[in-house]
Amino acid sequence: MGFFDKLLGTAGSSNPEPVERVISFDSNWFDSWESLRIEQERSPFPVSVKVSFDTELLREIWNSIEQHAPIGRVAYDEEQQHINNVGESFVQNGIAEFCDGEPGDNLGWLAGFLLPEMANGYDKTAVAIYILRISETGIDSENPFRIAQGGYMDKDSAKKVHKKILNLMGKNSFIPLLITIHGGTREKPNYGVFAYAKTKAISFP
Repeated sequence: MGFFDKLLGTAGSSNPEPVERVISFDSNWFDSWESLRIEQERSPFPVSVKVSFDTELLREIWNSIEQHAPIGRVAYDEEQQHINNVGESFVQNGIAEFCDGEPGDNLGWLAGFLLPEMANGYDKTAVAIYILRISETGIDSENPFRIAQGGYMDKDSAKKVHKKILNLMGKNSFIPLLITIHGGTREKPNYGVFAYAKTKAISFP
């Protein structure tokens, strides 16, 4: 979650220690960020923001992709819409760690989800692509998944669907992604992440 670390700073401060805030990826995602934004406007202070992921929601996303069915809060459909990922170059180290330095093809099909970056300093409508794989301890353990950012939706597409994704999340409904990773070989060392939204809840450009 590197983007969110030490995300919000204070002008004119003498480098005070940032206050850590945890924001949950859930139906209150927009409200949580909006509350923090308002708080910052009233009294700026340095903040290190961490994202908390609900384990049960991640299970629902994973199982939805595995079982080809809507499960719990996941707006799954057999509709398959390509997501134009343009940001793998910014997160190559994280993807390589996620793949244990092995070729991405070794992992087969994976699950994932979209995460609107409410405080992205470069693009307020940025939408990040996240990847899931089962951890070494197994899907029934306390920490069943490994998570990595796989890039970003292209800017124009993200701008068109950003609010729609947030509205869906506000209704406690989430978009599952079907993902493959290629690269990580001698011939093609850079990793590429290919994502497909498995839903009809939103039409992606």
